[in-house]
Amino acid sequence: MGYRSEVFLGVEKKDAKKLEKVLKDHDLLENFEKSEHNFKCQYENDEWVDNLWYIYKASWLKWYEGYKDVDAITECVDKLSEDGDKAFQVALGEDGVVHSEVGCHWDYIEHRSELVILG
Repeated sequence: MGYRSEVFLGVEKKDAKKLEKVLKDHDLLENFEKSEHNFKCQYENDEWVDNLWYIYKASWLKWYEGYKDVDAITECVDKLSEDGDKAFQVALGEDGVVHSEVGCHWDYIEHRSELVILG
């Protein structure tokens, strides 16, 4: 039992090996589905350039601060995100509450909620 979460981790492609090493060291790499995305960005000269990212998604994880694996992953993402907008972490609990936010996830992940009548 316990509170379960859907967890998203994002990192620029060039730094993905650093994150994957931490995931692998804590036997979590196989729990995450990895997808590649190109978030084009615009620089001062108004030129659009490729900005390749990997986003990792896992569902139904126990994601608690204080767990060794969660703390190690959070520390890695935090360190990667310190040097600009290069990594993020965000989790969505089973109750729909966003938690464990690190970095600027809102540039890459959108949280939508809706109420639907059943039947």
